[in-house]
Amino acid sequence: MPSPADPILFQAGPFVVRWYGLLIVAGALAAAYITSLEARRKKEDPDHAWNVLIWCLVLGIIGARFYHVLSSPAGGSRGFSYYFIEQPFTAVTLFGVAIPFPTAFMIWQGGIGIYGALIGGILAVFIYARRHHLNFWRWLDNIAPGMLLAQAIGRWGNFFNQELYGPPTDLPGPLPSPMPTSAFHPTTT
Repeated sequence: MPSPADPILFQAGPFVVRWYGLLIVAGALAAAYITSLEARRKKEDPDHAWNVLIWCLVLGIIGARFYHVLSSPAGGSRGFSYYFIEQPFTAVTLFGVAIPFPTAFMIWQGGIGIYGALIGGILAVFIYARRHHLNFWRWLDNIAPGMLLAQAIGRWGNFFNQELYGPPTDLPGPLPSPMPTSAFHPTTT
């Protein structure tokens, strides 16, 4: 199976749509749809599935980035010390003016973690359930089947980003690698 040539689906001026982002959104929408079906099956209001989706996306992205920043190896090129000691601010040009922006929040430069996204999403469900007087545990049960599908869809984003390879292999059907010395076992497919 050939690796994808480009992680960018299309670009219009400064607006860039990446395969990874498209697949994350597709996974989130699929999860909300499955959750709404599960809620309807249990005689609950399926609209809550769509309403909590916004909360989950916002807190999930914050949690994913927070996890990445805190869990990156200190010696790595983008580790904790990079974000808070070596380069805490980066100049971002906005309307022709360079302004300092906290590097840790520059999610468009890469770096999110699924564990942080799950923690942020669960926190979002907890807050939403409390505000709307819903049973938090029941709604986690409603969400679980959709989350499995969302993870499967979103995982393809890693394939298009050419990241999270399996171990080097000499078995048939390996993925070509950006590192010319090895081919890798596909963990996405």
